[in-house]
Amino acid sequence: MKLTPAQIQLKREQLTKHLKRGKISEAEYENEIQSLEMANVVHVQPQTSAPLRSSEQKKNGENQDTVHEKNGFTAETTQLIAQLQKELNEIDGLKAEKSNSLQYIPKNISATSTVTEILKLREAFVAKGDELRFVKKNGQLPIEKEAEGEFEKDEYFASLPNEKYELDRQIRNLRSQMSKWKKKGETAKSLGKKQEYRHHLVRGELKLSAMLDKLNIL
Repeated sequence: MKLTPAQIQLKREQLTKHLKRGKISEAEYENEIQSLEMANVVHVQPQTSAPLRSSEQKKNGENQDTVHEKNGFTAETTQLIAQLQKELNEIDGLKAEKSNSLQYIPKNISATSTVTEILKLREAFVAKGDELRFVKKNGQLPIEKEAEGEFEKDEYFASLPNEKYELDRQIRNLRSQMSKWKKKGETAKSLGKKQEYRHHLVRGELKLSAMLDKLNIL
């Protein structure tokens, strides 16, 4: 039976809690998540129409590097997947090392700090696994994740004006620009353009948050 998005999210949260509490292993967690995703896959018959000519591809905002499950990934995406998998393996190895070390801690000595480290590593493992699955499915990192990684809030905060009037003017200009990005994103023809405007919006939201924080202390 196909689940609703809300039911999928609830199931994912329950599985994550079980993993963090040690009720299920990482392997069991991965299997359950994969089963959850496969249960809601919609199979679509491939189109039989003739392939688009290069001029038509450009017109539709497409190119030969566009990611499709049936055609595999671009070289850049493949490299990203390999990097995420490497990071996931490193977290898993460190987590296993910490877990194995528990047996060598004498019973009369507290293992709280080690257990805390293990729990943090489990959270990191789950988060990194979610990133990896997203990239395998969509061919790129979440726009929010990418934008956040590029944004240095402290540096941007320090660069903002200390005059309340000027800062308020910049806030109004940014909100106006964000409204334009939102409209352009809604009407964009290609996925690439939609993602580009979404990226601008996320960065705009991060900047706006920093601006409002500074405005509150002026």
